[in-house]
Amino acid sequence: MSNRRRPQWKQEVNINLSRYVTLCISFIEQHPIRIFGFPKGHNDGIWVSGILRDLTGKNWLQIEDVKVSGYQVEKGFSGAPVWDEQLAGVVGMAVAAETKRENTKAAFLISTKVLREAWTELGKLVQMEISSKRPSNRLTFGKRCRLEQELSELQVHYDDLRKKIFMLRSSRITEVNPIVQLQRDADIEQTQRELDEIESKIEKIEQQFD
Repeated sequence: MSNRRRPQWKQEVNINLSRYVTLCISFIEQHPIRIFGFPKGHNDGIWVSGILRDLTGKNWLQIEDVKVSGYQVEKGFSGAPVWDEQLAGVVGMAVAAETKRENTKAAFLISTKVLREAWTELGKLVQMEISSKRPSNRLTFGKRCRLEQELSELQVHYDDLRKKIFMLRSSRITEVNPIVQLQRDADIEQTQRELDEIESKIEKIEQQFD
């Protein structure tokens, strides 16, 4: 049997990648990205550029190339890191390209956040502070729609509570029964608390649009 030492593959895997590249746990819609891959006929590799969209139903991030000319993601890019040019870090890994629709330069990636959850070793390398680089006033299209819907529902509820308080106070003024008056006072107080809670939620949501 040979005494030659076997290569220490495990040691190579455990190299501290964060010394060489920043791994971003967040993403921002419309950010420009670049991917380097090796499709058929390009053994030296080529670059593809595009922009980030939003999450799909599979929890994949959609990316699109909005240029008329240029290369697009295809076979040979799977597993490639996706580089966010504004965050200056990797936001995910390319996993699939759109092949069913002609002239559609779209592809998909698994975010660094999801990869970190699936591979615990990667979690040790992710620079958590990168998430603070995401501007507080930037919302993805999907999140903005959800917040707008929630805000609309809260405002309707807020208006209903204000009307309820007005009716309760009007009834309280004309009521002569002391017991009923006490009940009206309790109802007004409870409704006012609900109104204050709704108002606080509305303010928090509106701050996210600032």
